[in-house]
Amino acid sequence: MTVPPRPTHTGGHVRVRGVTKRYGERVVLDRLDLDLAPGEVVAMLGRSGTGKSTLVRVLAGLVRPEASEQLERGSVAVAFQEPRLMPWLSVWRNVALALEGTAATPGERRSAAVDLLREVDLAARADDWPLTLSGGQAQRVALARALVRQPDLLLLDEPFAGLDALTRLTMHALVRRLQTHHRRTILLVTHDVDEAIALADTIVVLDGGRIVAAHPVRPARPTLRDELLAALGVGPAGGSGTPSPT
Repeated sequence: MTVPPRPTHTGGHVRVRGVTKRYGERVVLDRLDLDLAPGEVVAMLGRSGTGKSTLVRVLAGLVRPEASEQLERGSVAVAFQEPRLMPWLSVWRNVALALEGTAATPGERRSAAVDLLREVDLAARADDWPLTLSGGQAQRVALARALVRQPDLLLLDEPFAGLDALTRLTMHALVRRLQTHHRRTILLVTHDVDEAIALADTIVVLDGGRIVAAHPVRPARPTLRDELLAALGVGPAGGSGTPSPT
């Protein structure tokens, strides 16, 4: 395997059927079904403890479900809430780390890493150490690392939750730009309704270990935010009057 070229096709189709995951007696995922079309961005909302991050770990192959009828997702890369950069490696080497185990030469790995860093506006920091980066810059490096092998499925597990509001908006614009170029299939886990609306093609709500609602983002409609809050049990329809879950 060599360094993947710039994508000539979209990400893969994701099909999940009957996935169940337990921790002791607690059922976290209960015969869950989920579909993502190639190149689609799906945002997953849900209260804390409903199984969102567990599903990410199942799809990433980090934990094994107790049962699954079908688990089709192709190659997978993950960006977590923490950038998880190796402090003893330079910025470009952190990105190139995702190419370990391929037939790419050292020169090809550096070239591919720097290309991705250029896309996230950090090519000038390629030889710097991760500890010299801001939180937003470190998360951009993590995104570059996740994309460098052109995965069929990109999992984003609350990657912007630890950033300030302005940096989050900058990251949203970056993700939209990267998606225009790479057309990966993306599952974004978030607690932020507005973030989901800004980035996703489809928004699903997870509750009780299952998908309980699915809402297309387009065509745009002014009631979407209220519909999502109601599905989460928040706001006038849900009775709490709270503006948004965080």
